[in-house]
Parts: sequence; C-alpha cells; structure tokens
Amino acid sequence: MRFRFLLIVIVFSGMFSGVQAQWLNGWSHRKLITIDHTQVSGAGNLVDFPLLINISSDPNLETIANGGFVASNNGYDIVFSIDHINVLDHEIEKYVETTGEYVAWVRIPSLSPSVDTDIYLYFGNSSIGSDPSTTNTCNANYVGVGHLHNSKFGFNIIYDDASQSTNLATNSGSVNITGKIADGQQLNGTSDFLNVSDHPSLNMDVNDLVTVEAWVKKNSAQIGDWVAILQKSDISYNLQFNNGNEPVFTIYDNTWHNNNWGSSVGATWNHLVGTFDGTTVNLYVNGVLSANPVLASLINPTNQNVGIGKNLDINGRHLDADIDELRISNVARSADWIITEYNNQNSPSTFYSLSATEAITRYAIKTGNWDDPTAWSYFSGGASCGCTPIATSEVHINEAASGYTIN
Repeated sequence: MRFRFLLIVIVFSGMFSGVQAQWLNGWSHRKLITIDHTQVSGAGNLVDFPLLINISSDPNLETIANGGFVASNNGYDIVFSIDHINVLDHEIEKYVETTGEYVAWVRIPSLSPSVDTDIYLYFGNSSIGSDPSTTNTCNANYVGVGHLHNSKFGFNIIYDDASQSTNLATNSGSVNITGKIADGQQLNGTSDFLNVSDHPSLNMDVNDLVTVEAWVKKNSAQIGDWVAILQKSDISYNLQFNNGNEPVFTIYDNTWHNNNWGSSVGATWNHLVGTFDGTTVNLYVNGVLSANPVLASLINPTNQNVGIGKNLDINGRHLDADIDELRISNVARSADWIITEYNNQNSPSTFYSLSATEAITRYAIKTGNWDDPTAWSYFSGGASCGCTPIATSEVHINEAASGYTIN
C-alpha cells in the first residue's frame, strides 16, 4: 500500500490565529507584557530587577479542568521569556487554579527608563511537572527576601526566603492575612514576632552598606517608642517606629544616627525603606526620600538575631501592624531602584499592560494513517504531543504528488 507525503497545517483555536515567527518551544498560549518605561525611574537601565507580576484573575490562566489553558494545578507551566528561547528566572508566590489568580516575581535582565520593555508570559505545557521557582530571581545582593506566607502549595513556610542566602525565620504567633502582595502576616502588638537566626551575611560591617525594606500597615498607634519593624538589634541597623507612628531608620556606629521621617504615617499600606551607603543614612516612605539625611561612619557588627516585629534587645517593644514583603540587601539601593520598586509593587496594573491571549499556530508533517498518533511530528513552536488533530482544528492539506489543497 502506497502512503503519500502530506503537509498538514493545523491551526489550533485561540483568541488569535496566525503564523508566529518566534515561539517558546512546547507552550500553547502566551500574553505580551509591556512594561511602561515612564514608571521606571532614572536615566540608566536597572539591572536584574525583580519585577512583580500580579494578576488578580484571568479565565485563560485557569487550569484546563476549569476551562483555561494552564496544564499544571500549581501553575508550574506559567513561565516568562524575552527571546522565545530561554525562560527568565522567576518565583511563583501564589496561584489559584479556579480563578487564574497569579502572583510571581520575574528577574528582568535590563529594565529601561527610556523605552518600553516587552516580555512574554507563556502557559499551556503538560510536560512541566516541577516548580520552576528559583532563588536566582533575586540577585546575590539580597540576603533576605520574605514574602510572608503561612503556606505555599502545602509547604509550611512562614518566612519565605526567596533570596540566595539561607536566612529563614521562625514564627512566634503571627497570623496569615491578605497582604499588600498576596499573603502577609499580622502582628498583635503584644507577643507576636518573627525571629531570624544570626548569620554572617546579615552583618553589614564588611562594606558598611545596607538596605532594609518592608510594607507595613499599622493596626493602631504603637505603644511606646522605638518599636522594631525589622532590626539587627539596637546597636546595628534598625527600621522602626518612634513616637507611636513615625518611621525611623537607624544606624549605630558607637552612637545612634536616626533618620526620622518627621511625621506620622496613616493606617494604610506604606512602603518603608532605609539605606546606608557608608556615609549617609536615608529613609524613604512610598518612594519619597526623607528631607533629613543623617551622617554615620559605619555599621556596628553584632551577633544578635534579626527581629521582625519585636525589639529583641528590650522586652515590650512589639509591633502592632500587618507586614509584607520584607527585604534586606548588602548594598545601598539607589533612589531610582526604590522608586521603581514602589511603582511596581503599589500598582502593578499601571506599571505594565497585559495583552489578550494568543494561541500558537502549529505545523505538522504527516505520513501514514491519520489516526496513528506516532505519525504526527510538530514543529515551529509546537511540541510533539502523541495525538491526532482534534475536530475543531482548522486543517489545510497539501498533497505533494498532485498539488491539490483541502481546506
């Protein structure tokens, strides 16, 4: 029996159809993410910037069982690419298969303040069975990154250290809540706190550089003074509240150097950042630099643990607030970095735009019996699926021997 060589063009149904010249191999659907360059601060590109992607719901990002196109119940086949060849480093913070809610951090190699940056969100690949999250999402200058989940896909992670260090916290009473970004932790102001064991990476005395960050939503005015948000003891570096509601960042070099914000902050989510560059103690609230810079000479080393929500040196100084997205870096982050972080984390939908879903066009070479799955070979973006075309596919058949086409 003679088998004829057939060229079969299969166009799978989707929001858009057409020939894609570039496509990440193995994935069936994608969305274009365009980062608005006007939201990126500064004159130069930000290198290895951890971009927040926060999608509250999307029916296309639901699992296949729920009517969407995602194959993994954990969202593992949702990935990112710029060149359609390599997958960008990223970390999944939250995925809800029934609604398509998706929260992740993506390392952008170079984020421009002068032209928009495009990346692609790919999804729909049944061959992905493991979590693609990687600590490389945050560059090596981060020594602590806490997303503050009680659980992540069933694992008991109180302080989810996404940085490349090994600094993990233990929880003493804090309660999981809806945070600024996905989940956070609530501290009751009397006994709750988190505790990170002392580690050389948390002492900043080698280069005398540090950045400390936190999203904080006060539940009430703090009781007493010098209430720690995130500190390496009273005699090192300390992001805290004083006078009940006033943010302060302190560096100790045998005396205390306090950069006081100068006024109270409200009971809403506030992004608080303290930096020290070896000379100047700076404080930022919601991307705005304090007008009261303070000079210091060095960061005093200490073997004290890191206290989150509690001053570990003096009893009774507990934080009454909701907290989220804690970070410690061994560099002094620039004003442009901090402003861009705030823009991205405070309003992701303003920071970038998300296109409609695009479905891949797959080409197939077929020789032999139509119903034999082993006879189908996919290329140009598709992956071999061991299956025959579905009835809803649009099929064009070109027979090389006689030159006719069936549509």
